[in-house]
Amino acid sequence: MKRLAAIMLVLLLMLSFAACNNNEESGNTNASNSTTSTPEGDQVYRPNIPEGTDFGNQEFIILTTAYDPSSAEMTEFGAMKDELQATVVNEAVWERNNVIEETLNCKITEQLIQDQNRTASGPMVTTIRTYVDGNQPGVYIVSPSLYQAAVLATDGYLLDLMEIDSMNDCSDPWWDKSFVEETSIYDQVKFITGDIGYQGRTSITAVFFNKELARNSDIGDPYELVRQKKWTLDVIIEWSKLISNDDNGDGTIDYRDSFGMGGQNDNMWAFFFSAGERLARKDDTGTPEITIYNERSARVVEKIATLMQNKNYYVNANFLFSVSATPVDLLITAFKEGRSLLFCDALLNVELLRDMDIDFGILPSPLYDETQEEYASLMNPWSANAFGVPANLDEQSAEDAGLLMQFLGAEGKNKLMPAFFEVAFKGQKVRDDDSAEMLDIIFNNVGCDIGHIYNWGSLGSTVLHQVSESKGEFTSLCDANVAAAEQALKDTLDAIK
Repeated sequence: MKRLAAIMLVLLLMLSFAACNNNEESGNTNASNSTTSTPEGDQVYRPNIPEGTDFGNQEFIILTTAYDPSSAEMTEFGAMKDELQATVVNEAVWERNNVIEETLNCKITEQLIQDQNRTASGPMVTTIRTYVDGNQPGVYIVSPSLYQAAVLATDGYLLDLMEIDSMNDCSDPWWDKSFVEETSIYDQVKFITGDIGYQGRTSITAVFFNKELARNSDIGDPYELVRQKKWTLDVIIEWSKLISNDDNGDGTIDYRDSFGMGGQNDNMWAFFFSAGERLARKDDTGTPEITIYNERSARVVEKIATLMQNKNYYVNANFLFSVSATPVDLLITAFKEGRSLLFCDALLNVELLRDMDIDFGILPSPLYDETQEEYASLMNPWSANAFGVPANLDEQSAEDAGLLMQFLGAEGKNKLMPAFFEVAFKGQKVRDDDSAEMLDIIFNNVGCDIGHIYNWGSLGSTVLHQVSESKGEFTSLCDANVAAAEQALKDTLDAIK
């Protein structure tokens, strides 16, 4: 790592760092990671930046991926103030990058890899493998999907972040603590999520409800149910049965009619997770084990199936690919037109509901029953991105990458997340303070299932999706697929060891 020799330039950098962090209290940049408060009382997060850190105008390439070409309009790192429309999020991305580039004397370059399928053999994984296998310089951080991150970690293409001193044991407040705790294997953290980027947040499953239909159905206050921990699967099932009408008279209920709830197979994943069950979780020794089947999980799946298998009230987008290549859009249209009471999908869809004439609200995924203590919101492993450091970096380059990740994470918490959640979500797109409160509940209880991320035995599809489509019974499907999942888990553990 290059160091400044001149004491005056060191002081200038320190002053620049302090000024760029919302006038936080001045102090030594060699201090440990900490938080301070502005005169207005807002917290300011500060990474540990060693005195005199100067990268000599070095370029740091960050590989990111998007499954939708339109998402390139709002990327994780590359939004430029003079190139994209001046939204608050784009401004925050630009300001964050600018602070870091000026403070560290470096250049942050995002290289976006379009990868619509986000598979283990897709463009993103292939690109990372090529860089690492060829020991090509320049790429310091990679941001694949969670699925892809697990494959790359297993095959040795990502460094252990716990071994990078500048990452501070991944313990700082801008990283998702629960993610680290639930997904680390043998105390190794090969990839991580947090305030460094927002795609993981938009991948969280939530339940949208039509306020006008809710009033007409006399269902009471949904928000108060959430607050009292009474927002359960039974309530969703009850509400979904309130609306069912064959509007076009063709003898079936589908996306062209009126119905209680619209969603897709992944709702089974989200509700299984929010009910407190997991495909896999770590035992007392920290070793993952397959946990999809137990007495309680069988009851949970049976209850979710009661909702998703009822074609009179629940319309499943996965059955509509013959109609549209993007069948969720059909359900969004029905919801916007006031023909469905509930719509369950990723928070990313808030953007598509922005021009909806009828007021809507947002709720977390439901509890299994009222005995459950906390809500749990699933970060979808296909659409969410993680962050890691490519394995070809030498020790010093890895430390530099860790330092940059730390700064991006801290400034993401200072600038990007407040803009994204408080202003973009809460101010522009969410219709009321109650839904903003619900977003807080969702974000404060976000997580992911290690069994989904590593996809052992593809249990999400070979079991849960099959149940949601009425293609098998939970117990028999588990009997048929758990052994393969356990072998896949063993293979992963052997590789990581």
